[in-house]
Amino acid sequence: MEFSLTGLNNVTYDWPANNRNVQDVLLINKGTHFENASQAWNIPQGGNHWGVSRADFNNDGKQDLFVHRYGYLKERVADLLLLNTGEGFELLTAHGAYDVNDTGHGDMGQAFDFNNDGLLDMLNGSEDTGKWYLYVNQAKNAGNYIQFQVGYSPKKGVDPLSAEVTIETEDGKRFFQTVGSTGEVHSQSVINTVHFGLAKRNKIKSAKIVWRNGEVMNFGSLQANAKYQSAASH
Repeated sequence: MEFSLTGLNNVTYDWPANNRNVQDVLLINKGTHFENASQAWNIPQGGNHWGVSRADFNNDGKQDLFVHRYGYLKERVADLLLLNTGEGFELLTAHGAYDVNDTGHGDMGQAFDFNNDGLLDMLNGSEDTGKWYLYVNQAKNAGNYIQFQVGYSPKKGVDPLSAEVTIETEDGKRFFQTVGSTGEVHSQSVINTVHFGLAKRNKIKSAKIVWRNGEVMNFGSLQANAKYQSAASH
């Protein structure tokens, strides 16, 4: 809970003040355990961040992070865009995806291709008296992409939640994602269109969708910069 008090000379309270210097942690999944890679991957130190959205914003084949910063109770600060270089994150705040006049504070968001141009856009929200914003991705020199709109399974009609999508490019690179939310804080959103950035790759050797009941749909050779549907939605 958070609130503002005005017109007081002093105030006493019996709860701890909000810690504005909580360190984010990046944990790498090693299969049997997690390893802290925060320093190695250049995770910014300090801050109080409420949410994070994961997406490949420049279609280079690497997953980036958009960190929603708490800021102040009634004042936004620029959220953090962490571009994945493959060896660490490059920190950007001059991305334009925040409103300096917003009267709320950073909260959460969802990354999805709103205008179907192959670039992932951002629905970015503010807590309390703030607003929701839709920011259109205008990245220059972005790479190729491929998308899969995952519907219900073809036999049993199982919904797409948690379906696994795997693709293999002609140069032997494998990409994997599950159907779900791109940002998990204060939300139960489901984005059933899975987006893969491909960098300069323009052909897909094969693709596979596996629903959570084990049903499988296979795709053969596919072209980049297109959206493919698994089946009609119910």
